[in-house]
Amino acid sequence: MQLECLENSARIVRFSLKGKSNLFADLGRSPAQTPFGNFYFRGGHRLWHAPKSMPRTYMPDNEGAVIGDIPNGIRIEMPPESWTHIVKVIEIQLSPDQPQVILHHELPAFRDNKEFVKNRNQVVKKILELASYIHWN
Repeated sequence: MQLECLENSARIVRFSLKGKSNLFADLGRSPAQTPFGNFYFRGGHRLWHAPKSMPRTYMPDNEGAVIGDIPNGIRIEMPPESWTHIVKVIEIQLSPDQPQVILHHELPAFRDNKEFVKNRNQVVKKILELASYIHWN
């Protein structure tokens, strides 16, 4: 099994059996201009958060990753995004007893940013309000 990540990024660009075709799309290095720098449509797998819109969804993700070891894998943590202050974390682990890769995605709150916490709390409140309209059978 072959799994490749970009250096300094939480983007997985290749997943395949050794010597076989990549299971992820490969889009090359087509950049999109954003107010925060170039975002590259490389394909592969990455963590993003809603709502999907420019420039929020397309924050550059090609530098600043902190990579650490975890049991049977690695943890990749990106620095807080300059606009949203959201931290993106992907953990990649190989199952110790099965031929599988486990991905864990996390968007921990950027706790030092009071405005982000306030907005997050407003979003949670709105979701709970909307959920009250759902009738469960």
